[in-house]
Amino acid sequence: MKLKVVLASAAVVAIAVVAFAFTSKKATQTYYYISGTDNQRLEPNHTTESDLRDRTITSANFTDASNWTLTQQSFNQTSDYSKFIGSISFDEESVADGGADGQLTLQEALNSVMTQYSNLSPNAMHASFTEGTAVINIVAADAKH
Repeated sequence: MKLKVVLASAAVVAIAVVAFAFTSKKATQTYYYISGTDNQRLEPNHTTESDLRDRTITSANFTDASNWTLTQQSFNQTSDYSKFIGSISFDEESVADGGADGQLTLQEALNSVMTQYSNLSPNAMHASFTEGTAVINIVAADAKH
C-alpha cells in the first residue's frame, strides 16, 4: 500500500514539473531609445529643428529595432508625454503572434506604439498602450539625450 502512495505522489510531482516547464513564462523587458538617435520628440510637428534629436519621432526611426537597446540610457523621466522618448517596457517573447498571449516581440511592440501614436489626432503618446492583451508601458524623457 505504501508503495502505491509513493508512486502516486511521484506521478503527481512529475506531472506538476512537466506542466510548469511548459507554461508561458512572462519576462518584462525594458528597451531604451539609444541616446544620440534622431527624432526623439514625442510632440508632433517639430520638423525643422537644427538638432535632429529635437525633431518629432518618425515611423522609420521609432520602429527601427537597431535604435533600441537593453542598456539603460541616461535621461530623466517625466510625466509630460509631449517631451521626448525614453524607453518602453512590455512582456517579451521571441515569436511574433500579435500579443494575444500578453507578450510581444520588440518589433511588434514598436509597431503597435507607433500605430497608436499616429492614429491619435493630433498625434500623442500616452503612458501605456495595449496590443491584443499585451501592455506596453512608455517612459518619457524630460529632454533629448
